[in-house]
Amino acid sequence: MQQPLFPQLTSCGNWAADVLRDNPFLEQLILAGPDQKSMEGIPEELAEDRKEKLICISREEIKEGKSDEKVSRIHMELPIYISIDKDVLDRSGARTNWNQGDMPTDVLEKLLRYVFRHQKVNRETDELLYRFLSDLFRKYD
Repeated sequence: MQQPLFPQLTSCGNWAADVLRDNPFLEQLILAGPDQKSMEGIPEELAEDRKEKLICISREEIKEGKSDEKVSRIHMELPIYISIDKDVLDRSGARTNWNQGDMPTDVLEKLLRYVFRHQKVNRETDELLYRFLSDLFRKYD
């Protein structure tokens, strides 16, 4: 939800704010994983005007098991787009050259399982992607 260093540039810090502000078709945006301090830094005009669309779940809430109420507000019947910034993960799950998060991969897995369990997902595509990625990762083991 931060402005990019260069104007007109889409970055990992601003694309979510742009879509929340500008896309009339967006029903919800769920931001999960950044620390509470980062969540408090979301510009008020985004947080207040779009409160019903924006659900923020901090890493502290996830770690302390206090995210259930916010997760229950997610409209699971809506189509989803998932973007995962690996920098929210701890060093055992990802290594980044910028701010390193502390979310364990099992927490990410739990969140993804919850979402997919409640989604009407195209099973054939899921199976195809699973086989493809499994084969790909086996080649690099």
